[in-house]
Amino acid sequence: MNAVRSFIGIFPSPEIQNQLYNLPKIFEIKPSKARWVEENNIHLTLKFLGDQQISILQNLSDLISIGAQKINPINLSISSLGFFERNYASVIFAKGIIEETENLNKLLNLIENCLVEININTKKEFDFKPHFTLTRLHRNIKSDLRLKLQTATFQPIKFKTNSLFIIKSILTSQKPIYTQLHKINLKEE
Repeated sequence: MNAVRSFIGIFPSPEIQNQLYNLPKIFEIKPSKARWVEENNIHLTLKFLGDQQISILQNLSDLISIGAQKINPINLSISSLGFFERNYASVIFAKGIIEETENLNKLLNLIENCLVEININTKKEFDFKPHFTLTRLHRNIKSDLRLKLQTATFQPIKFKTNSLFIIKSILTSQKPIYTQLHKINLKEE
């Protein structure tokens, strides 16, 4: 049994990763109180899959690849920060408008349909939205930081993606380790 913790995500270019990496620093969070996501690990999480067999992930990749060939590349625009709190910890993430919501929705629907077809249940008790995790705090967010996050303004960070990945995730006490298992290309322009 080769089950691995996994998710489906998009890795932006190193330039975009650098811009996203530097966003939370404007809030002057002390490094000892935050666990920053390493710059080269910054990604857009589309769907958390949980522990899955390697063979199932291969089947999922094959299924998504067929449908993805009909979906145009997606333009994304990150324009705000947000947070969620669970179990006395907080996550600060980047979010914003997706310029081509039709293409992203097609991709998310394709992923959901493929998950149903191969009988993977990924239902969570909370409402999951695609996001870029930037920082994890080992405490709840204080009101002053909460206000800063809710009112943060910055130039939108824009990029286009023409691929997504099925990613293996190993959590360690120091940092997560991500391995791209399967690359899935969208329609060529």
